[in-house]
Amino acid sequence: MRPTTTASHAGAMEPVRQPLNANDIMTYQQLRRSGLSDQEIAAGTSAGRFHRLRRGVFIDAQRWNEAPFWEQDLVAVLAHHAMSQERGVYSRVSAARLIGLDLWNAPAAVHVMHVGRRGDRGPTGNIIRHNQRVPPQQIMSVNGILTTSLERTIVDCARMLTPESALVTADSGLRLGASPFELAKLLKAGAGSRNINRVRQALDMADEDSESAGESRLRFKLLQWNFPAPVLQINIPTAVGLYRGDMGGPISDYSPNSTAKPSTPTMDPQPRR
Repeated sequence: MRPTTTASHAGAMEPVRQPLNANDIMTYQQLRRSGLSDQEIAAGTSAGRFHRLRRGVFIDAQRWNEAPFWEQDLVAVLAHHAMSQERGVYSRVSAARLIGLDLWNAPAAVHVMHVGRRGDRGPTGNIIRHNQRVPPQQIMSVNGILTTSLERTIVDCARMLTPESALVTADSGLRLGASPFELAKLLKAGAGSRNINRVRQALDMADEDSESAGESRLRFKLLQWNFPAPVLQINIPTAVGLYRGDMGGPISDYSPNSTAKPSTPTMDPQPRR
């Protein structure tokens, strides 16, 4: 296949960097089957040809170094899955990464739940194992990898992230088709549990019309500063036709002299872990 190309400023066609994905991961066994000896694998790692993701899992170092951190965080989950002896269910921010939810200021640790087991064995390196029973209806498969359902993932992320980051993830979850009915069921079932008020706040503010993490963050700030909730994806008549803005509202609502009442509760700025 020919590489995807794009025009540079000079007019030449340059390859477009493709996002990291599961095909970039190379296990020790794959490298050995490709003809490399143990010494060659070790030498390639020392020389910077391979980047070691975890024991027995490697990736091309140049590809790794050129990738943004959010792709690296996703590949860390995929690398864990490639070598895991226990087929658990990925949860929280790890499930969000696999599903494709937006995240903002989310920790990079890999979270995995073990079906049918109880207790919490806690972190090992960058792996946090939650030995909890996951109801079958709250499990889905993403490209053959088990994750918590879209709705369960939104709720779990809202528990552990800051309110601002929780809204980013909740907005993108609704945009991906999360069921408000299922979210409401999870919220009701979690009554009295840790950080459930944070989940409720995120779901109360969430809006499927928010089209990016940036829009979610701006809306959060407006609400935090006691402005009225803006209208999202607003059509504004102009002399040359309609202009579609990300969000807006009456000028009087956003003027320095506005007397608008707060439209959302005061928000806790610090995450609780």
